[in-house]
Amino acid sequence: MLFQDHEKSHIIIGEAALSLALCRKDISVANLFSQLGLMSKSENNIDRLTQIAKPETG
Repeated sequence: MLFQDHEKSHIIIGEAALSLALCRKDISVANLFSQLGLMSKSENNIDRLTQIAKPETG
């Protein structure tokens, strides 16, 4: 279960990075946090919103 949660977190961060790349923005920690914030504002799924709000990065 822990591995699965960790993998989902990487997917969320990857989606944020891809979105930045497609918009030709620098992929930096600050921009990733901003993009995750934008993603959370448009998300309706509570499980996904939780993953966006607190990704496992370690």
